[in-house]
Amino acid sequence: MEVRHTTLDVYPMGKSECLYKYHLNTDSVPDLHDHDFYELTFIVSGACDFFLVNRTHSISAGDLVFIRPQDPHMKIYDKGVCTSINLPFSCTAMNALIEFIHDRSIAQKLSELEYVPIVHLPRHEQLAMEQTLEGINMIPPSEYRRIRMNLRMLLLELFQKYYFPIILDDYGTSDAARGPEWLTNTVRKMSDPATFSWSLDDWADDCGKTKEYLCRSFRRYMGQTPGRYLNTLHLSYAANLLNHTNRAIIDIAFDSGYDSLSYFYHQFKKEFSVSPLKYREQCQEDPSLLRA
Repeated sequence: MEVRHTTLDVYPMGKSECLYKYHLNTDSVPDLHDHDFYELTFIVSGACDFFLVNRTHSISAGDLVFIRPQDPHMKIYDKGVCTSINLPFSCTAMNALIEFIHDRSIAQKLSELEYVPIVHLPRHEQLAMEQTLEGINMIPPSEYRRIRMNLRMLLLELFQKYYFPIILDDYGTSDAARGPEWLTNTVRKMSDPATFSWSLDDWADDCGKTKEYLCRSFRRYMGQTPGRYLNTLHLSYAANLLNHTNRAIIDIAFDSGYDSLSYFYHQFKKEFSVSPLKYREQCQEDPSLLRA
């Protein structure tokens, strides 16, 4: 199928540098295309198939698709009514985000991915995103500075939560991205402190797999067991709390997913070669000693 190329001229975004559009679609003829700008597609309700670069993905409410310039893509509406929000934004806006983060390697790393993995927003974040866009919809079009500021802030939040960890390979997320999408979403969700108390059985139930299959997938795509991955993640979280807060060590241990203080001490010293208290003292004396 021939790829149709579109340019930013099709969207009258002007000085706002980005905008958003609601789309309500039913069955339609697929239109394979790419463009010279970035775009986010958020599924509000319903479901459809989405072809991105070289793969077809089944997406549904809560899924967020990131499309780079020259990424061939199309929605295939063969599953009934599907409501989505398209958020096209210019390369200038993307460059501003990268400049704000102050890490120019992001652009190169972003281009090296075959495609950017599709992520899923928790329900409360879905609602927050819709409310933010509704708020922007109330701003008079003439106030383009306010529109641009609000949309850039939304983009920054979405990238900080979902895409920069993939691009920068925080906690091996890009390794998971080479595997199935359920694994990518599971790895991202593991970074939420609200899940730190979950057991492997809980994680298996959450992703709809057996514990054995979850462990095999981790070894295949992440090169380690989920237990080791979680332990490293939780200890890094604890180390940062020790360095950046004055909270009691016992509270940090429990908030980091450890229900035994002695076990937390044992694991922390094994990872950082010093006790949690000594680690905190060293960081206060010389921040360059931080190893989290």
